[in-house]
Amino acid sequence: MNTLYDVETQVPAFIHITEAKINDVKAMDVIPYEYGSFYIVDRAYNDYHRIYKIHMMDSFFVVRAKTNIKAKVLKWKRRLPKNIQSDCEIELTDFYTQNHTLKRFVW
Repeated sequence: MNTLYDVETQVPAFIHITEAKINDVKAMDVIPYEYGSFYIVDRAYNDYHRIYKIHMMDSFFVVRAKTNIKAKVLKWKRRLPKNIQSDCEIELTDFYTQNHTLKRFVW
């Protein structure tokens, strides 16, 4: 079950139920994204093309990076609370993302 939770009304705004054998990232294609919103997703939803769609809508996302990410840090936020490991703007540098115009977003 994939749920989009509205923090203002404190109720689910969207629920998508799939079979267990369906990959979670496919739910990102049916989520109704909104401009200026924040999306917090699990690493299972880490798909650069789909995340870039969120970025292009002037929305924000939080996702744990994969361990094999290839990126160059462009800006690094220095003063962070103890429970936040990193807040930076990156440029993806691997061959696949460079050829698909995925360049910059906050990770």
